[in-house]
Amino acid sequence: MRLLRRGATYAEYRAAVEDPDGVTPARWRFISANYTSDAVADLRAMKGTSVLLVLAGHDVNVDVRETQAVYREVLPASTLSVEHYPDATHSLVDHATERSSLRLTATAVLAPRKLYAAGFLDRQTRFLRETGTRRGDTSATP
Repeated sequence: MRLLRRGATYAEYRAAVEDPDGVTPARWRFISANYTSDAVADLRAMKGTSVLLVLAGHDVNVDVRETQAVYREVLPASTLSVEHYPDATHSLVDHATERSSLRLTATAVLAPRKLYAAGFLDRQTRFLRETGTRRGDTSATP
């Protein structure tokens, strides 16, 4: 946190921190730009709007426990749906697939719908249909 607060470069980070997780320069830039982000005001503005919170078990960008707790605290339970994908990464791609360049490329080319965590695309479709129906728009086709 001290390094982030003072705007340390990636080189300074590498020199100061033993890095078992292999933070890359791009990841350090992402962390530096976003570590103070707070979406609570935006969430409060969404009261009354249906929200589907999608959480991934292998998400290195989001603290999923904290995120879920904040969403549940801020949004009414009647408008919040939460889905967990334990084998997914931040991009909702299957963790094992994302870790293999060959598997990722082959899946993207040969079976792109299989790229995402099991059930993710179907849940997105169902949420959109349910949301459209609640608003009285039965013609909505995601």
